[in-house]
Amino acid sequence: MLTRRAVLAGAAGLVATGAWADGPVNPGIRPRSAWGAVAPKPGGKPHTPTTFTLHHTAGPVVGSSRAPATLKGIQTFHMGEKGWIDIAYHVFVDADGVAWEGRDPGIVGDTATTYDPTGYFLVCALGNFEEAVPSAAQVEGLARVLAMVHAARGISLDTLRVHKDLAATLCPGKNLAPLAPAIRARAAEIQPETITPSR
Repeated sequence: MLTRRAVLAGAAGLVATGAWADGPVNPGIRPRSAWGAVAPKPGGKPHTPTTFTLHHTAGPVVGSSRAPATLKGIQTFHMGEKGWIDIAYHVFVDADGVAWEGRDPGIVGDTATTYDPTGYFLVCALGNFEEAVPSAAQVEGLARVLAMVHAARGISLDTLRVHKDLAATLCPGKNLAPLAPAIRARAAEIQPETITPSR
């Protein structure tokens, strides 16, 4: 278990650099290297996230054993067919509740819908929750990500929105979107010193 001082000291570096890093800076998130991410393309719009948005991938529900291959496929699709500079979202959470590093949070994410994601920290659940029901572990993992990013970046938990609040979309699905208030409330209960490294 990491101390509050270690989490917040690492968070200070995270805020200063605008990027994730391996180690105690992001103790609850597996790094890009864990899923074989390629480097992003040059470019991207810098920003300072001030609001959380909740998304889903609308693909298969996968646990931590399958998440790396799934994330690799998503990145390939986003950078290839979509032409984006990198995988679109800043953090992903799988069905086992494990969090995975996505795009640098200091760079604006991407969306296939009409809202402008500038200023938004994009949290994405792996799965299609228009059809599936998120596991308790995944819901807890989402809350833990919000708690950690709130501690690191000072983004208010009260800002949490779901994608369909901002654009004409079903995302993050009828079975996940209604859980946003409970996820926000759970995140408010989590103290930084209780965040343990993802296994």
